Amino acid sequence: MGVSYREWLRLRSSSEKRDVSKDSSDYDIKQYHKENPDSSMQSGHLPDTFKKPNHPTFSQESTYSNPLNHGGSWEGDNFTPSEHNLKNMPAPHMQDYFNKVESPEALNLPNSSKLSKERYHSKIRERK
Repeated sequence: MGVSYREWLRLRSSSEKRDVSKDSSDYDIKQYHKENPDSSMQSGHLPDTFKKPNHPTFSQESTYSNPLNHGGSWEGDNFTPSEHNLKNMPAPHMQDYFNKVESPEALNLPNSSKLSKERYHSKIRERK
């Protein structure tokens, strides 16, 4: 049996030099720990399995993805958001998130959102 949830949280927070408990708003870290009590503290990235529907890269790999809250899809390192993702985070904000957290090129917006993305990038260029 692995360490308690509180101890795991303390160790993981120490390892990552941040308060990992704050991730609980968009990631089910308690369930992750319950199913992986002996998980390594080495990697900062947890699997999509326990991403909640409000996580920017909530995907169909999540246990919370269902016909009403269908997650986006990963193809290698590239993410295509679903309608659900874009309702929670419109295309320009999704691009901001990818610019800061993921790789800007890894976001594959659906055709209906590409125009928003192009407008967004032209506004950014205008500001410079």
